[in-house]
This record gives sequence, structure tokens and C-alpha cells, in this order.
Amino acid sequence: MSTQPTLCSVATALAPFQAGAIISFLSTVAIRTACTVQVWRERARQRQTLATLNDRMLADIGIDRVAANAEASKPFWRA
Repeated sequence: MSTQPTLCSVATALAPFQAGAIISFLSTVAIRTACTVQVWRERARQRQTLATLNDRMLADIGIDRVAANAEASKPFWRA
């Protein structure tokens, strides 16, 4: 994970300071939804990449083909 602040981390931290409780709540929900979608897209991309690695590359990262296939076949919403 990156140590630099992301849009999601900064926006979530700032959301409570916005004027109006309803606006704050709705903006927090929107930000968290966007962050969740961002995580899902990244997870899907990583799993797609994992599925394309050959056996030597998998051995380099300490994963066998069975484990790679199991991980790559998970739906994007499952951690």
C-alpha cells in the first residue's frame, strides 16, 4: 500500500468538517462508495494480472498455480 494520502483518505478525513449534517453525511456516503469501487477495480485488475503469470513468475512470488487460480477466480467484491 502507498504511504501517500489518497483522494479517498483525505476526503473521508475532511467530510465531517463540511457545513450541514445532511451534506456531510451524503458526501461521506458518496466518498466511501467511490473508495469501495476504487478498491474493487484494483482488486479485479490484480486478479486479472495474476491469472496471466506463468509458473516461473508465480514461483518467484511464492504462489503455486492452484493458489493463483483460486485467487484469480474470486469475484472482485470478495477479499
